Amino acid sequence: MDKIEIIKKAISESGLYSNNQCKVLNVLLDIAVNNVAQATVRFIEEKTGVKKPTIYFALKIFQKDGLIIKNEQLGGFEIQQSKLNYFLESYQKKQSI
Repeated sequence: MDKIEIIKKAISESGLYSNNQCKVLNVLLDIAVNNVAQATVRFIEEKTGVKKPTIYFALKIFQKDGLIIKNEQLGGFEIQQSKLNYFLESYQKKQSI
């Protein structure tokens, strides 16, 4: 399992986000280049089957939690590596117990 897949599992198993929120985040992680994900809400909806209001809510939650930062200049979201590292380390520690 590659690092992104482990991070996805770690975030999902953290229990902080709903299944639909995890689907939205997974798409952002999958399409990110250098931790910047450029995607429209329509694209995310097509890839996940999650409705637009839920996607907007998820993006707000991720921004509030510091997982992503909206970057108007790049036309996307910057994924915060430090937050991903936190989820990954927490998950690995739980697995080692």
